[in-house]
Amino acid sequence: MPREVFDEIYGRVPRLSVDLLVRTKDGFVLTKRDIEPCAGQWHMPGGTVFFGEKLVDAVRRIAASEIGVEVTVGKQIGHVEYSSLCEGPQKTWTVALVFEVTVVRGELGGSEQGREVGIFKQIPENTIKDQAGFLATIL
Repeated sequence: MPREVFDEIYGRVPRLSVDLLVRTKDGFVLTKRDIEPCAGQWHMPGGTVFFGEKLVDAVRRIAASEIGVEVTVGKQIGHVEYSSLCEGPQKTWTVALVFEVTVVRGELGGSEQGREVGIFKQIPENTIKDQAGFLATIL
């Protein structure tokens, strides 16, 4: 499907995503985005659920691709409605279901979406606004 067709469709319907709350003994994991939207901001690993993909499979896929680890998927702890997309115009309406996950294998690392990985005890100032709001309610 050409990108312009994809963007046109997603501009008219909600987009379902999953976000991951990865907790370690030292805090929670965020990555700093290297790509748009929101390049340079901290965020919870996350991404789109593919058509026909089970939510737990999407969580595992995203953990492997964005932070390089295998996880056990815990409970769904809430959702994030992305009311704004950083500073640019909003082209989609995304709702992300947030799952707690535990690393069972591998070493935390970044990806082309965000090479820098951090473990935090408090929400960094430069965190995507909607995720920062969510994190503030559960931490």
